[in-house]
Amino acid sequence: MPNAYLKSLVDQGKGSMKHLEEEWEKAKKNASEQGQGDNYAYITQIFKTRIGASMQNIEQAALKRLGITADTIDVVKMDIPFLIRLLEWAHEDAKTDVEIHSIVTRILEASKGGEVTIDMEHYKSIVEKNELR
Repeated sequence: MPNAYLKSLVDQGKGSMKHLEEEWEKAKKNASEQGQGDNYAYITQIFKTRIGASMQNIEQAALKRLGITADTIDVVKMDIPFLIRLLEWAHEDAKTDVEIHSIVTRILEASKGGEVTIDMEHYKSIVEKNELR
């Protein structure tokens, strides 16, 4: 098992070590069933596909909890100082896609369907809260 590779995925927010190890074992089993049990590149590709699908399921479940479906058009209003600071955060501080998705979820919640304009008063509850995790 590629522990260093799995650790790097954990660091990127792709899942827990236990979850990734389980997905790796499933990928190895799938590859073996296809006569490719010794083909590391083949196993890795199956694994990456499984992890990608897993991340999509997690994101879809989070959006569903918020009442956001595929046909929902999200509208967010924010003032320019907040937008600039948010872009700075994304450029300088965001480490994973999961962090960015978490921030977007908080922005959607705070904007209440575009009824509330997001400004610097919202910054702590949206961005700084994420940095404490």
